[in-house]
Amino acid sequence: MMKRKTVHFVGSAFYFPANSRCRSTRRGCLGQSHDEGFHRADCGEHPEGGCSLHSQFRHWCGWLFALSLLTPQTVAAQAVYCGAVLTQSVTLTADLDCRATFGNGLTIISSSDISLNCDGHRITGGNAPGSAGVELSDVSRVTVMNCAITGFSEGISVDFGANNAIRRNTADNNSDNGFRVFLSSNNELERNSASSNRDGFGILGSTNNQIRENTVSDNQRAGFSMQGSSGNTVEHNTANNALLGFLSEFGTNNRFAHNTANENNFGFLFNREEQDETILHNTANDNVIGLSTRTSNSVFEHNELRGSVNFGFILSDARIQDGSGTNNLIRGNIVSGSGFNGVLITSSRGNLSMNNIFRDNVAENNGRIARASGFAFTSGGGNFVQDNQSNGNSGFGFADTTTGSGTSGTANTYADNICVDNVLGTSNPPELCDGH
Repeated sequence: MMKRKTVHFVGSAFYFPANSRCRSTRRGCLGQSHDEGFHRADCGEHPEGGCSLHSQFRHWCGWLFALSLLTPQTVAAQAVYCGAVLTQSVTLTADLDCRATFGNGLTIISSSDISLNCDGHRITGGNAPGSAGVELSDVSRVTVMNCAITGFSEGISVDFGANNAIRRNTADNNSDNGFRVFLSSNNELERNSASSNRDGFGILGSTNNQIRENTVSDNQRAGFSMQGSSGNTVEHNTANNALLGFLSEFGTNNRFAHNTANENNFGFLFNREEQDETILHNTANDNVIGLSTRTSNSVFEHNELRGSVNFGFILSDARIQDGSGTNNLIRGNIVSGSGFNGVLITSSRGNLSMNNIFRDNVAENNGRIARASGFAFTSGGGNFVQDNQSNGNSGFGFADTTTGSGTSGTANTYADNICVDNVLGTSNPPELCDGH
């Protein structure tokens, strides 16, 4: 009968009690000295008094395998080069010049839970069509930070991804978007900057993303462009000097709050087939048009539109969509210093821009370029206009050219509005203002 010794586990080795040994008097069995503390495990007694070769081999293999499991393994750092596909977290130690490769700078595909930290280094491309400085495709929980991207089609692109974080990056001189989010959800884009791209940010067919504290300037078309997207939050961003500061169309249930648009053609444009949008506490300074919307069932509250070259606030229809420009709440906004009308309600089809509520808004000192009123209704009807102030404008406080069964023969209802110090008088027709 072969006997087994009692084996104890200490640290990263198997340990025999100091007085344990194979009973052989020969030293053919490794580590069997009585004075050694560490011995191989499970020595068996050879029928002839020694440890068998089979026993030695079997137990030494087991002992070494156990040690291999317990010893920390060093994972080789991934090589980083133009066109590399990253499979583990990487921190750049130098710039990447990819102008000769005509493809992506770096790609992360199907590898989630990793990070790319460029540590301030720049990735430069050769303007290849369809290329990206950093492309995330079908990944989640990936972080990209501290990168500077230039010379690609897209600076940083997130495609078919979720729960990724894009933070503190810059993207400039890319031919399409500085940052693109395509068919993706629940991503965070925070404290990035984009300049001299076609669009600073392009959000396409995406939902529930957070776009916060980003700054864009001098982009050719839009600072922030959102199309066919819903449930996104766009907060505390700044867009300067573009055709469109903030653009949203074909979307629903997006929230724009505490953003600033300066010196764009349109500070904010909420265009075709927009519904159920929330537009709060935004500021537009010195744009050609401060805010223009064709939405329905949306809320515009506490926005400030100052110094617009043409109009401060325009509510109109979408020409091709019935029901646009309807059932909106416009409340507590300030429109001042516009070149023409402060607030313009119009329709190209004559039967839209209806059933909106205008309440507690202020229009002051508008009409700097030509005689223009604080509020001008040129079409539509069924709107309710109450508790607004229209003061110091170069035309009337309120001007309404619609006809119907509303106040003073207009198609709208007016109540408790105040009009003071307007050059042409309180309102046309009269009695649209109760205070003088």
